Amino acid sequence: MALQINTTNEIGISTSYHKISKINIDNDINIELSSYINKSYRVLEQDSETKAEETKDLHVGITFAQDYSIVKRYYTFPLDKESEISFTELYTKLKALPDFKDAVDI
Repeated sequence: MALQINTTNEIGISTSYHKISKINIDNDINIELSSYINKSYRVLEQDSETKAEETKDLHVGITFAQDYSIVKRYYTFPLDKESEISFTELYTKLKALPDFKDAVDI
């Protein structure tokens, strides 16, 4: 799951594909959102992750997946301990923010 919406940050970098890359839950819900120029860069990242996984047991040295996101954003939401947490719910919370109010789920 991800969000599609064209955004431009304060220094002029435009992105259109946004996915939750990390979640940390303690007293709040902390989200890292990775933003890509478009979905094709996320596909490149997934291919890189697959290649890194395939070669990790070949003992050819250390391999790392390439991060193709160009912007990381961080959000904190209050934790409701009575509610279940799901990716769908977290993306709904993001879409309630002004930057993502017109985003489309993909």
